[in-house]
Amino acid sequence: METPAEKVAGRVFNVACGERHTLNETFRVLADLFQFKEAPVFGPPRTGDIQDSLADISAAREAFEYQPKVSFEEGLYRTVAWYRKQYAGR
Repeated sequence: METPAEKVAGRVFNVACGERHTLNETFRVLADLFQFKEAPVFGPPRTGDIQDSLADISAAREAFEYQPKVSFEEGLYRTVAWYRKQYAGR
């Protein structure tokens, strides 16, 4: 990171795609990557369940001009590929 410390020191930033994705969508993408054919199992809502989530990347964009270069799906694909490589043969 090349941003001056006075712009970022002591701050926390979301580094994400800046888009809203549902748990069902995430399940679908991961199921495709793993060739998982089972349907999701839904249980009753639990206290504290998060209904909607979106990583706000505006602070990162402002502080160090963060701009996502990888889509949500591509990021999951790369993550799965990395884990497969790291743990191959174990």
